Amino acid sequence: MTAGIFLILCECLAMSVTMTVRAVEFDVYILTGQSNSLGTTALETPFDPGTDPADAATSFFWSNVQASNAVYPPALYGDSDGAITALQMQQADGGANSNFWGPEFGMARTMSGAGLSDILVIKVSRGGGGNGYWDKTIFDGSNNNGHMWGHLRDTVDLGLAAMGDGDTFEVKGFIYLQGESNSAAEAASADTRLGSLINNLKSHINTAYPNTADNMQTVVGEIAASGSNANRIQTTQLQMALAAGDPDITFVTTNDLPLKSDGIHFGRDEKLTIGERFANVFIGLSEQPNGVIGDVNQDGLVSTGTGNPADDDVTAFIAGWQTDTVGLTDLQKTLSGDLNLSGRTTLADAFILHEALAAAGADDFNIALLTEVPEPSTTMLLVVVVAGWLLVWRLRLAELYELQPGRLFRGFRIS
Repeated sequence: MTAGIFLILCECLAMSVTMTVRAVEFDVYILTGQSNSLGTTALETPFDPGTDPADAATSFFWSNVQASNAVYPPALYGDSDGAITALQMQQADGGANSNFWGPEFGMARTMSGAGLSDILVIKVSRGGGGNGYWDKTIFDGSNNNGHMWGHLRDTVDLGLAAMGDGDTFEVKGFIYLQGESNSAAEAASADTRLGSLINNLKSHINTAYPNTADNMQTVVGEIAASGSNANRIQTTQLQMALAAGDPDITFVTTNDLPLKSDGIHFGRDEKLTIGERFANVFIGLSEQPNGVIGDVNQDGLVSTGTGNPADDDVTAFIAGWQTDTVGLTDLQKTLSGDLNLSGRTTLADAFILHEALAAAGADDFNIALLTEVPEPSTTMLLVVVVAGWLLVWRLRLAELYELQPGRLFRGFRIS
């Protein structure tokens, strides 16, 4: 009798555990490319990315291809053995690279820091090689010659299928960092082949999982040593042009970052920075201001008087006065008072807030609350503002920011 009751209790406990498993809605990001996507660790001290709580919180599925591979299915450096794991360094090449890891770490950590969660990164990188390996048309004619298209497709399928029962997903991003090894012919088709790769991947995912990749955004990383020879220059120019003509593609520069002593690979800190830049693109796409002009704190109202920045836009503006917002998302800029998204919180933003407060019937913005005003003609501007923000002040701002009376400027009109 006692044994029977014990078994029943165990079954009930198991059922309870099963019932409390949370279904996850994953945001999926797919990373592919050659060695800087893979992320070498040779010539680095330290060679590891360090630790961060975001690593354990980020789901990861990978399968990386050897640089010498010439067949399909390809020979691998290593993979996650068909399972979704936590973010981690990947298997080495048995040579100078102790492990492989790339921009996935900086990207995941930045996303986590911005409050994004339930992220799944699927990584399918190769040790080197031109863009022909990722070409579906080449793959259809010769699986071996286009093996990276086949392997990317297969790995994405396996990664999506590895989710738990009840889990759902949306493919939010595709990250591409490839081109250092392009031949002259491959460089000349860097834009068309990348465009086809994006379309083929999106179509393949949507065929298997309808509409899950409809909103997939692509981020293209600038290759290392992008100006070092004609093929790399052309590859970069064509990738940039493709991004400039497609709102769903963003080109991320890297040419300000130093390379390792081999002259072709990014080091530890640079890999983290590139990942951070990739993440900021996706964060910027998901974080947008609410559209209410002058709403610094983004609570849906333009108001003042409480002294609490959470519901007082003037207090929130003063807290962000003169903030350098370069590199922040549009939402982050707005929360810092940079209402015209110029890269710094200035008098132009104060004017926008003043106009919005007037339109809302709230108290005027007392410019004297701003203790430092570094812009041209400061004295005249302060006198005019204190006098009531008269027409002369508006015309002066119009002159400073090359606006003309009657011209719309981010939602308000210079009278």
